[in-house]
Formats: sequence, C-alpha cells, structure tokens
Amino acid sequence: MENKIYVGDIGTILEAETKKDLSGVSVLRFELIKPNGMNTNWDAAPKIGNPTVAQCTISSDALDLAGVWRGQVYAEWGLSQKWHGQTFRFTVYALGE
Repeated sequence: MENKIYVGDIGTILEAETKKDLSGVSVLRFELIKPNGMNTNWDAAPKIGNPTVAQCTISSDALDLAGVWRGQVYAEWGLSQKWHGQTFRFTVYALGE
C-alpha cells in the first residue's frame, strides 16, 4: 500500500534532506507554493539525531489543495547567513484518489 498525502491530513511529517548542518539556526521553515500558485510558509526544526534534515508536522487546514506542491527549505543563522535549499515537489491527493 502506497503512503499518499491527502487534502485535510493532519499530523503528517514533512522532511527534506538539506545536506547542510542546521544546528544553531535562528529561523527554519518550509517556503511552499501551492498548486494554485499561492505561497505559504510552515515553521520547521532540525530533525533530532539528524541535523541536516528539516522537518515539520503538518497542522490542521494546511493541506487545503490537491495537486503538486513545490517547496524549499529556508534557514537563517542570525544576520550573517541566509540560505535556500533545492526545490522539491510533493503531491497532495483529493480524497478518493
């Protein structure tokens, strides 16, 4: 059985490998573009035990559109460094798909 993400899912964990040590970040988030072109940001944290992975737990109403979502990890280390990771994609399915 395939693990799919569906519209309205809550508690799904989104992870992205950055190949960059995220220890000590002052800001960490996923910057996302929804299938309709609108932008949204989700706060993230370095994964415990693997600080090169950014992760967040998806909250209610966050997955509100079916289709292909695009995103990047964004991190800041104070004022001295701001960084965007590579673009990634994931699909959110409508219920019943």
